[in-house]
Amino acid sequence: TPRDFHAWKNLAELRAASGGSAEKVYQDLLALYPGDADAHSLYARHIGLTKGYLNAVRYYEQIVEESAEPARMLSYLVSYQQAYRMAPHANRTLARMETEFPDDPWTQLEQAKKQSTDGYSKAAIEALKDVVAGYEISEAYEVLARLTSFHRGSIRAADYARRAVDLKGFYEIKLHRLLAETLFDARK
Repeated sequence: TPRDFHAWKNLAELRAASGGSAEKVYQDLLALYPGDADAHSLYARHIGLTKGYLNAVRYYEQIVEESAEPARMLSYLVSYQQAYRMAPHANRTLARMETEFPDDPWTQLEQAKKQSTDGYSKAAIEALKDVVAGYEISEAYEVLARLTSFHRGSIRAADYARRAVDLKGFYEIKLHRLLAETLFDARK
């Protein structure tokens, strides 16, 4: 399907491997989904791989300014910074979110994720439950599934993982893997 971003990423990689242009594939994706945060985040990650971390961060920051969902884009930037083990950068971005968007659910999601990495998993679970009680955010359900499977049992974790998959709107391998793992654990 057109909104299957995993397929777009694979197509870009195939084009690049066969001498074509991955950049053209991403430009086609962005033309089809100009305001889509997931599409822009996928392209930013491509920029990171091809042009370096700082160029990807610049792209994220540019898109934040243009986005209808700036807190969501900042949340994606925090995740990107954490993936590159740039915790001080991620902490600054989170501080920006807390200042500019203190009540936004994406800010609350990032705060909860930070609590969990700082060793406050039970507080993070409660904070995430508050987020999902008011907002249907796939990423919040994903983190809740991971934390719940570790702390409280897998049946509830499988429910959270299933909701994350349902809300995402496109196929994402890591969510389906999480669902499979939690369903497997639930049968024990």
